[in-house]
Amino acid sequence: MLNLFINIDRQTWVLLVTATVGITACSLYLRHARSARPKDAIPHVPYKYPFIGSTLEYHKDPVQFTKKWTERYGPTFRFHFNGSSVLVVGGPMVQEIFNNPDMSFQESNKILFDIGLFIRKDKSFEFPPSAYRDMILKGMTSQFNNYAERIREECTCVLDQAVGNQPVTIAGCYRLARSLVTRVGAAVIGSKCILSNPQFMEAFEMTADNGLTDILWAMPIRVLFPKWAHTLYKKFAYPRFNSVRRRHMAMVKALGPVIEMRRLHPENYEDIMQFMISNYLMGLDHETVVLTIANWLLVMAFLNNLTTTLALTSIIGLLARHPEWQLELRKEIEDVKGDPKLMVKLDSLIREALRSDGQNIGLPHTHVGKKPIVLSNGVTIMPGDEVYINARFNHGSNTVEDPFCHVEQKDKTATKVSTEFLPFGLGKHACPGRWFAVQSIKVILSNLLTRAFLIAGHPL
Repeated sequence: MLNLFINIDRQTWVLLVTATVGITACSLYLRHARSARPKDAIPHVPYKYPFIGSTLEYHKDPVQFTKKWTERYGPTFRFHFNGSSVLVVGGPMVQEIFNNPDMSFQESNKILFDIGLFIRKDKSFEFPPSAYRDMILKGMTSQFNNYAERIREECTCVLDQAVGNQPVTIAGCYRLARSLVTRVGAAVIGSKCILSNPQFMEAFEMTADNGLTDILWAMPIRVLFPKWAHTLYKKFAYPRFNSVRRRHMAMVKALGPVIEMRRLHPENYEDIMQFMISNYLMGLDHETVVLTIANWLLVMAFLNNLTTTLALTSIIGLLARHPEWQLELRKEIEDVKGDPKLMVKLDSLIREALRSDGQNIGLPHTHVGKKPIVLSNGVTIMPGDEVYINARFNHGSNTVEDPFCHVEQKDKTATKVSTEFLPFGLGKHACPGRWFAVQSIKVILSNLLTRAFLIAGHPL
């Protein structure tokens, strides 16, 4: 036996020692994690494979996974997801997650989807924390009536090219929804000066889709390796994703002459870009302003374009399956002369569509504090733990029986968040752009429904 070990070559020794150290370290880490965490009675979804856990089962069918284990365990349970054990919370307790200042939705998003790593920070200006909220509430929401006609014009432009007066089919409608949302967003953000630039518009429309494709390549790293390995991968790879870099460079190139004119003649422009320049960037050099605006628009491509496109696609799909609802909505649109604020039936349908579509586990929050958090049911959340919201439990049935059931309920509009309606979050950290998003969807749908009939069928 001694001769056997003496004759092992150096490379094999290195491999054996490394494997031994690795296995020992993993064992000690798992033992420490189990002993450090307070015991509770929360059930844990069983799984077969270490590290992978229930990740593949969840991604195969998120709705079915959530339904299966919610029916078995109730609103609260744990499952092994993306490399670690996470807590799932539903029912009234979701308020304790959303309202706790140490539970961060932004931090959870950074784990897989850190937009900040895509942008150039070398010569850009960092907006103060209040800037984005002011931009949404003061620049977008309060000025929506001033933008309404501009939005309608862009809807007409897109629909003239895409559908004419032909029926719009449910399959393949994502591209149409993306085009509508992008041009509506551009009309409010930068008006004609960027709408007329095809290079900018292509970059603004495609950045989020291209970026997501690149990001998905990181999924196996997050599933199979510790969080620190995934963090290193993000910091190295994200800034080098060619598709996002190319789109970002196209934005910078297109914005140069536009911003130069805006700084010289700010009185000639009335849109969100001018709001940001006039309030925060007027005293900075030209290169810094251009890069700052390009970075901001890159973020908007993900936060506004992508999320609103997904919501609009879901609503179009629901309407396409119910032609009788379309007739009811057409009548309302005609009766209120296209005023989105008076479209109460359409508002009710949007709420029901978003509620019924939110049937999985989502809205993750990471504990960024230093002390354990104990929920009202006795469950302990340790620093660094990730908590997911059981939207299925809170949203109820995934079917829409009556899309107009909230017409007389002013406390249940499509922008009114509650524990029964979580697409926009809850509490003081609820999405500040939800009012603008819903109003934009109303204007888009009112234009779409008055000139085309939505049907299920082949792709456009």
